[in-house]
Amino acid sequence: MNNYIIDTNIFEWISDRSHPHHLACVEHLSLLSDDDVVYFPIISLYETQYSIANFPSNATEEKGRVQAALDSALGSFTLANLSTAGAVIFGELKSKYKSSLPNTKENIKKHNFDILLASISIDYAATLVSNDKIFKQIESLDSRLNTADWSTR
Repeated sequence: MNNYIIDTNIFEWISDRSHPHHLACVEHLSLLSDDDVVYFPIISLYETQYSIANFPSNATEEKGRVQAALDSALGSFTLANLSTAGAVIFGELKSKYKSSLPNTKENIKKHNFDILLASISIDYAATLVSNDKIFKQIESLDSRLNTADWSTR
């Protein structure tokens, strides 16, 4: 059994049939075994609801499509919530990340959601599925993080 946490971009690609990475992501999903678990992180739920709330008033069709895709994801994937153990992991990761960069106010605030997502992945012993380059950098700082890129076949 393998656990996977999908980043918001992967969710978007799975749900948007016109996206260039849609087929690759769907193919990766189809290759998973029945014992594998795909988690939808709570922060992706928040990010997606924020996106829905910010659609222009004349984009009702697109807004409805994204809401339907979100509802489907919540019915298909297991929700990955925050935990106190994950908070400890977040503190460790954020400290390691901050130490790896020049100490500026911008760098200290940078990538909090990404580090939070990496922390959830470690907490759930799950492979983080994303093609965001930041996760390879975080993975190099902490061997507990495993990543996969489903944007290609």
